[in-house]
Amino acid sequence: NPGAYTIQVLGAHSTQTVDKFISGFPGYNFMQIQSSLNGQPWHVLFYGIYNSKNEAGRALSALPSSIRQNSPWVRQVGGVQDQIRSGRVR
Repeated sequence: NPGAYTIQVLGAHSTQTVDKFISGFPGYNFMQIQSSLNGQPWHVLFYGIYNSKNEAGRALSALPSSIRQNSPWVRQVGGVQDQIRSGRVR
């Protein structure tokens, strides 16, 4: 649903960075995509699918501080889908 929302929790060039982050949060079901940023691989982690921006914002606020310290933000799923189709970060 392109009108839904998700939380982008991490972006990194290194798969090791992503894997280390994921291993630190067992029980969290992160979604991962790979695109490119400035010609380099870029791995992005998302958490959850929410019906509204407010619902996603509340979920973001409830995440552990160790996730919030990475400055996650709410994104509309349609924008993420566009990123997947284009294969790059805009």
